[in-house]
Amino acid sequence: MTFESFSVPQLKRFLQNRGVTCYFYRRDHLLRLCKLAEELKLEVLNDELDELQSGSTEKDILPIGDVTKWSVNLATLPSVESCDVMVYLLNDCGWEASRLTSYRKDNGYKLHRDNHISDVTIAEASDSSPYFYVKACCVPETRQTEASYVTWLLLRTNGQIFGGGCSCVVGNGTCKHCVALLFSLVSFSDRQRIAIRRHVLTLCVCGTSRRRHLSQWR
Repeated sequence: MTFESFSVPQLKRFLQNRGVTCYFYRRDHLLRLCKLAEELKLEVLNDELDELQSGSTEKDILPIGDVTKWSVNLATLPSVESCDVMVYLLNDCGWEASRLTSYRKDNGYKLHRDNHISDVTIAEASDSSPYFYVKACCVPETRQTEASYVTWLLLRTNGQIFGGGCSCVVGNGTCKHCVALLFSLVSFSDRQRIAIRRHVLTLCVCGTSRRRHLSQWR
């Protein structure tokens, strides 16, 4: 198995599914631990969460650098719920419960709130797997005249978050730029649901008015 192509959250999930606690290790440490776990043939304790590391799924998902068909049409974007983000922040980013309860004070959330996320695009991770890449630009927090960071996330069609990356110095899906994109996706999904409800309500009202109008001619 080639662990070098895994993101930090994926490396952590590989270890966690084998009972290894690894919230605060660096990437090079995680790589060594994953290779050791494979050599020791540690038992997989959770098959469902381990699907990204299985041979067939790993081969199906293209590395983000090989993806070329990016689209600005977000109609197929998986709906991301607040609970999906909270699970990811706890399990993959190593957030403490106290940090999670005050997430609105976090720098990542502030970047989202202050509209630092832009140019969001989406692409299928492969033709045969239920995964999507979502990529965006994030304006630096303090040096807004400099080039934006490129940040991305790997999502499943049910909104579950499997990992991410960024062009910043942290370079993985745990940085504040990825967190900003996460909360931006939640906000977008919320707006989409509101728009759909309004559309359905409009159709219902128009349908009722039309029935009343037709009944006058009977």
